[in-house]
Amino acid sequence: MTGLPKTYPETAEPHAEPPTLRWDPAEAAERYIVQLSMDGFRNIAFSTDWHKITLETTEFRIPDWARAIAEESKTVHWHCLAVLPLERRLVSLGAVCRVPSVAGEPSNGA
Repeated sequence: MTGLPKTYPETAEPHAEPPTLRWDPAEAAERYIVQLSMDGFRNIAFSTDWHKITLETTEFRIPDWARAIAEESKTVHWHCLAVLPLERRLVSLGAVCRVPSVAGEPSNGA
């Protein structure tokens, strides 16, 4: 893999509903892989590859069940890898956190 950062964002974007992650397309990408981590990518907690989720578009809505793995207000880092003919390359990254939904208020989710 190429392009992996040494650190990930410290500020997490709060979401009351499962967020949709988006990234710019990578030239020659055959597909994309999204991975989530709760410890700055020392370990991977979720990968679309593990669950046989094929991403051919430039967005991914985190499934409810995957989002439920994270504790409320805990930062979850994510990154997206483009699967290219000869390598996997980082194309985007970010951080989100789960916050409680407040009845009657719109959520930040997609």
